[in-house]
Order: sequence, then structure tokens, then C-alpha cells
Amino acid sequence: MRLGKNHLVTLFVCLLAIVSYIPSALACSPRFKEMGWISPPREAKDIPRNAIIWLTLYSGEEKAPKGWLEDQDGNKVELNVSGKEVFMYQPNKPLKANATYKFHCKVCFGDRTGEEENCHPCQHDNTRFTTSSALETSAPTYNESNDLKHSRAPVINMSMCGASGGTHFLTVKGKSDPKIAWYELTKLTKDGKDHSETHTNSVADFSLSFGANRSGEKVCYQLDAISYTGKVIPGDKPICQTLDNFVGMGCNQTQGISKNPTSLLWSLLVFALLFGFRRKAKRS
Repeated sequence: MRLGKNHLVTLFVCLLAIVSYIPSALACSPRFKEMGWISPPREAKDIPRNAIIWLTLYSGEEKAPKGWLEDQDGNKVELNVSGKEVFMYQPNKPLKANATYKFHCKVCFGDRTGEEENCHPCQHDNTRFTTSSALETSAPTYNESNDLKHSRAPVINMSMCGASGGTHFLTVKGKSDPKIAWYELTKLTKDGKDHSETHTNSVADFSLSFGANRSGEKVCYQLDAISYTGKVIPGDKPICQTLDNFVGMGCNQTQGISKNPTSLLWSLLVFALLFGFRRKAKRS
């Protein structure tokens, strides 16, 4: 079927409306920080000789990749792997003092008859660190210090993002300490700890987002520090914030172009211009 000029004009206007609507729809999508990291981090110094290598992947894999260490002389050090989501790679004995090691890892698919197939290095392959001369025998001292910031979504299309004025964003920044392997932020409820929200390695920096429907709610978290041998130093006080319904501009969360005044206005304007140009062309 051959499209006439009227059909083409209508199709063009519809496409323009959809395209102009997309940015405002995406602006209110939750923003998640992908958590893929390794500890010790690259080029770390003074790592305890009995340290565990901690690893997570961007893809959120629940199966640990194969991992091993290589010392500065090229000798391979076998690692025992355990854990889920946060994987732990532990040597059978303490590492050499004041030595440099490389962590190697690979992900394999389709293993059959004991043979590895379709293998490739994982994202943290070739991570290098240097040990100290000491073992970690007790939990390190960690002085907790948290900075909490609450903000809202920016102005998008000059329309409110729901009744509360936009998505809530929380930033939690804890004190980073080189003796700490990684940090975990856990949601608290009236019954105690709920579940781990997110985790990171050498920098205690967390970003969380909440929809407009959470306005007025009080959210609380606990920031724990984990040492290189797995000792947990729990946060000594909860980190709480009420998602206040303060005045702010945000994006439009409604569905459909009929509820988006900006995109609808542009669509009508372009349609009027095209229709007027077409009528003028017919008369001439």
C-alpha cells in the first residue's frame, strides 16, 4: 500500500512526539551504580600477608570465576574460592613478605569432560598488589565518619515529577581507610538488619535513589567495614534520612504523550506548520 502525503505527515508528527517524550521518561528512571570491584585494589601497598582477595563482577554473576595468584618470580599460588555475589579467594598459607603479586581470573562457559571451553579473562584480571611484612591478627581500628546528602531530580521539560517534585537521591560517604578491604551498606528495619543494599571496595561512597512515592518515608542504613581477613567492624550508629517532600522541580513520570504538555505542544506546532505549507502548495 502506498502512503499518501497525509499519512506521511501524520507519521512524522507521531514520531516527533515519541522522540520528544523519551528524555522525560528516562529522566525518572532509577539510577543504579554498578558494583564490580576487587580488593586489594590495583597497585595497593602494605596488604596483610594473610589477606583474602575479594571480588565482585559488573554482571552480578553468582558463580565465581576461576582465580589464582602469580608472584613476582612467576610462581602460581592456588586459591580456595567461596562466597556468593562477593567472592572470596584465599591462599592455603600466608603470602611472602614485601612481595608483589598479580591476581588472575577467567570466566569459562560450556565446560565438558573436564575441559575448559570458551574462556576469557574476567574484568579484574592482572590486578597487582604488594604485601607488607605483617599478618592481620585482629580487627583494625576504624573510626566511622559519615556524610549524608539528600537531593532531587533536576528540571526536565518544566513539569513536576509526581506530587512530590521528583526522584530522591541519597549519597552516603563514609571514611575510607587503607586497612579496610571493603564496605557494605545494609538497610535497617524496625526488626533489625534487612539486607545488603550495596557494597564497594576502597572508597566508601554509595548512591541510592527512591521514587516520588517514597516521599515522607524515613530510611535508615548501617555502614559496616570489612577487613582484609574478613573481620567485620560494624557501624556504631544508624544513618537515617527522611525523604522530605520539599519544593523541587523534576521530570514528568506520567505515561503517554497526551500528558506531556511539552511534547504535545511541539507536535501540534509542527503539524500546523506542515499542514499550512501543504495547503499553500495546493493553491499555487
